[in-house]
Amino acid sequence: MKKVFSAATRLIFLFPVILLSVMVWRDYTGQLNEAPASARIDQIKDIFFADQGHTVIGVTAKSGNDPLGAYTYDADSHHYKSTFQLPSDVFKQTAASYQGNDLILAVKDDNKKLQAYRISSTDQTPQQIYNHSSTIDDYLEWSTREWRGRLIFFHVSADPAPNAFFAQIHNGQLHYIDLNDGSYFKGQRPTTITDTSSVWDEPGMIPMFEVTLADKTKAYISGILDDNNQLDVYYHPERDEPFDAEDHAQAQFRKHFGGSTSTHLAVETDYPEQVYAYNNNDDKIRLLSTPKPVYAARMFLLNDEEVLIAGSTTKDPVKGIRTGYIYNEQSRQFTDVTKLLGSLGADDLTSHDLHFYKPSGQSLLYYSYADHSAGMIDTGKGSVNLLTTDEVTSWQQNTALTADDRRPSVQAFISYVKEWNALVINWLVWLVITVIMFLVVPVLIKILSLRRRKQLEQGILLQARILSMEETGTRINDQPLIRFVVGFTYQGRSEQTEIRQVVSYLHMPKSGDPVMISYNPVTGKALFVTENDKQHNNLPSDEPETIPSAMLRKIDSYGPVNRGEALLLHFEAAGQSYRVPVVQSPGFLYRIGDIATLLHIGGTTRMFSHGESTVYRQQDHTALQGRLIHLQKYPVHIDGRQLMLLELVTESAHGSVTRLNSQFVPQRMIEGLQLGIQIPVSVKLAEYEREAELLRGRQGSAIVRSVQFRGTTGERPLATIIAERKGIDYRIEQSIEPLYGVMEGDELWIAYNEQRREAVIVKYASVE
Repeated sequence: MKKVFSAATRLIFLFPVILLSVMVWRDYTGQLNEAPASARIDQIKDIFFADQGHTVIGVTAKSGNDPLGAYTYDADSHHYKSTFQLPSDVFKQTAASYQGNDLILAVKDDNKKLQAYRISSTDQTPQQIYNHSSTIDDYLEWSTREWRGRLIFFHVSADPAPNAFFAQIHNGQLHYIDLNDGSYFKGQRPTTITDTSSVWDEPGMIPMFEVTLADKTKAYISGILDDNNQLDVYYHPERDEPFDAEDHAQAQFRKHFGGSTSTHLAVETDYPEQVYAYNNNDDKIRLLSTPKPVYAARMFLLNDEEVLIAGSTTKDPVKGIRTGYIYNEQSRQFTDVTKLLGSLGADDLTSHDLHFYKPSGQSLLYYSYADHSAGMIDTGKGSVNLLTTDEVTSWQQNTALTADDRRPSVQAFISYVKEWNALVINWLVWLVITVIMFLVVPVLIKILSLRRRKQLEQGILLQARILSMEETGTRINDQPLIRFVVGFTYQGRSEQTEIRQVVSYLHMPKSGDPVMISYNPVTGKALFVTENDKQHNNLPSDEPETIPSAMLRKIDSYGPVNRGEALLLHFEAAGQSYRVPVVQSPGFLYRIGDIATLLHIGGTTRMFSHGESTVYRQQDHTALQGRLIHLQKYPVHIDGRQLMLLELVTESAHGSVTRLNSQFVPQRMIEGLQLGIQIPVSVKLAEYEREAELLRGRQGSAIVRSVQFRGTTGERPLATIIAERKGIDYRIEQSIEPLYGVMEGDELWIAYNEQRREAVIVKYASVE
């Protein structure tokens, strides 16, 4: 029967392969037979020029985590040239810069990793130039800036070990700085980096970032690198107000980078918004005399020498047309580029999606406007090329196959597979899975089974106890490989040995648990004896036993403890009696006749859930390591167990969370509870992420207005709490520590989110 089931299981894996093979072939032949007019068309999102304007690149954005597709066309004939792909996440954002004759495109892949590619004038195939593993947790545009022909990246990631970096691509060269290596900030670690937006668009100003350090002090760094590829740093004196500190930092950076120290250009904020020269006190000196007036102006920094001044021909921008000039700050000469700007609307110049580029020393000025248009002008010849995304989208008809190409062939099929669309990827994945299932897995299982059987035959079955455990960092099938140290007695001597084993999230062991091992005294090595091994050797099982529908028959009180009451609950299920010691939280009551689910393991019975409960789903939970930082023993002993309060710190990519948890600990396990030990903790991922997020936000005191209970998780009551802070009600949904409890009128210390009106308890009212 088992063999029949195994064969049927393998045949199930053939069905997707057969189905996907048919779908792939139909899709392939369908593309061959499509007429040019009905060629599949993807909407163009971004347009860029390459090869000094001779090539047009149309970037498409499909939904999900699919890569960005890019079509290249001849700018004059609109004929299709080639196709390539760039990785992307769900937000489909790009950052661009024209440097020399090359186009630089930056993206973020679906693993949150920054990528940057060079598209040269000689080869339109993207070449990756960013060779560092840099994580960007938020939108790409929030961590990217383009300034005078430089592409600048900055970010502080929220990894378990936070990483701060700065990178710059200038003249096609990448320079990367690890801000955590101790070279900057006097050894302090950056925790946040934010730009000072007021200086990024003004000629004569040096861009800069404000950095908050781990010791809560602040510093400013230049937004660009100097000739030695280093950042300049200004430390924020405590005596300076924020605006004064920015001014002092700007003065230092302008001196360091050789910028103008006396005047700078800026757009007057008052109507009609023209460009003026200002002194260091932000006093107007003179109006910049453009050949013709430019109103409602906006400045775009193009390169180290030139600025684009764009705006309207009339004071009311709605009544005028777009006009503008390239202003050379060194020669003070103007170049009219109105022909390029005339197609833009009154509001387009203020859009964050509009970008202008001009490589230094060239006569070509480009602009790209996401989901709208792109253009270029040769200021030497006066020629202009303006394109809309709809226009370039229609060019995709040129990629349709001709009649001569509609015959299936090996080469054509390989080309189709190389497109790496979602259907092809699924098909290849299932092909690999099928090969593994039918060839690799059976052979591997047979080898491992024979090896394990031999090891068990050479060993001696012994009872042991887990002394300590820690993760090795290796994960198999998303399960952690744990390094266990077990203790046992052999020939009258206490022995210890190390065992490494992958552990299921569903049955996570802990220090002090009894286990059965197969010990080889010759090699000194041991194996855990699994349930299958025990069945083979006719041994009893010690797997955790879930006891559903246990009815509470009797309650014994052992007196008050803190704000709660120590109880011994007597349950009955399937004719058996079970005793569970608990702490009853104030306001929460266990009642005769209540139904609970119990967990029995190693001779110890605990409560798994009581009252209302949610269905346990493994995919909703994850395993973390909790470090014991505080242990408090209470003089309460029930059924050979002592009441203890454990304080654990768990850390993950989402942040650090400190938890208080009281437990009745068996006497045999108390010695193993030492400060600093790692204790595996299973948490509900969504709740943990929510709690970690709230703990990173604001904190303050709040008064409890109402408390409602809805059963327990383990022995901790699940509560819905309404707490008021400064006249605003916040909702708290979490399990609470029964030793402290929560009652109406309590003053809690909470972490809260003002927008969602959610909160989490940081400190209970009864905790000093």
